[in-house]
Amino acid sequence: MTREELLERYAAGERDFREIDLSRLDLSGIDLRGINLVNVDLRFTILIAAQLQGANFRSVLLDGVKLQRANLSRANLSHAWGEGIELYDAILRCAVMRNINLADAHLSGADLVGADLTDGFFDCTYFENANLMGANLTGADLTRCRFIGANLRDVNFTGAILVEAYLKGADLSGAIGTDFRDAYLENTILPDGSICSDDV
Repeated sequence: MTREELLERYAAGERDFREIDLSRLDLSGIDLRGINLVNVDLRFTILIAAQLQGANFRSVLLDGVKLQRANLSRANLSHAWGEGIELYDAILRCAVMRNINLADAHLSGADLVGADLTDGFFDCTYFENANLMGANLTGADLTRCRFIGANLRDVNFTGAILVEAYLKGADLSGAIGTDFRDAYLENTILPDGSICSDDV
């Protein structure tokens, strides 16, 4: 499907575009709020600064997709998967991302306040300076993730894997569910409000 055909059908009121191929299209700046893209192929698609609030991305293919500065508030990305996804400065407030696979993704500066990342796989993903306040990371695999300067206040880490995760300068005030013994902490605010200045 071409960009023009997608926009024409969306403008006519159509919202259900499941199981189509949108790979490698340039959809920068597009407004597709509330669109249904279940099982869509979005590999290497460019969606920079797109308006995708409330969109359904369940089980989509996301390899190499570019979503910098895109607004995905309240979007459903459950069971989506891909590597090398670029979500710098994206807005993912209250997004549902259960069982997502975002290995080696880039979420630096992203707004993930209240997002549900339960059981997600995030091996080697970058969350530098991201805001995850109140997010649910229950059961998430965060092995080797980088949370430098991230806001992790009130995050639920119950059952999360943080082996070799790097949390330098992160704020863990009020976080629950793990003791962070397998993570690297430096100048990190711990759940009880104390500051850890060394690796634990």
